[in-house]
Formats: sequence, C-alpha cells, structure tokens
Amino acid sequence: MTGSCDDLISAFSEFGGQLSAACSDIRGGDSSLSGTDPLAGQVHAFAGTWNYGFTQLGQNGDECIRMRRQVGS
Repeated sequence: MTGSCDDLISAFSEFGGQLSAACSDIRGGDSSLSGTDPLAGQVHAFAGTWNYGFTQLGQNGDECIRMRRQVGS
C-alpha cells in the first residue's frame, strides 16, 4: 500500500511541476507572435485566463498531496 501512496504523491507532484512550467511559458511568451491589437490583447487575455486556471489546478494538486499524506499517516 505504501508504494501506491508514494506513486500517487509523485504523480500529483509531477502534475504541479508541469502546471508551473506551463504558467511560466504563458507568461514568457513572445508577444511579437500575436501581432498587433486587437489580436494581441485577446491573446494576452486568453493566456491570463489559462494562467489563473493552471494556478488553481496546481493549488488543488498540492492540497491533494497534503491530504493523501495525512490519510497515509
């Protein structure tokens, strides 16, 4: 049972890391690729929405890890 608990925690940790990397990619995107306004503004708004969603998913993943460790104890 311990192995599966460790596997679950590892999976959630990797998930959180991938979400952090995606957020970083969105924030650091090349704005010259989106062209001029109004398209550039729409692209940045879309990226901001995804950044918020990824952050929320990452926080929920961290909470799952915390709760799983607590249950495992």
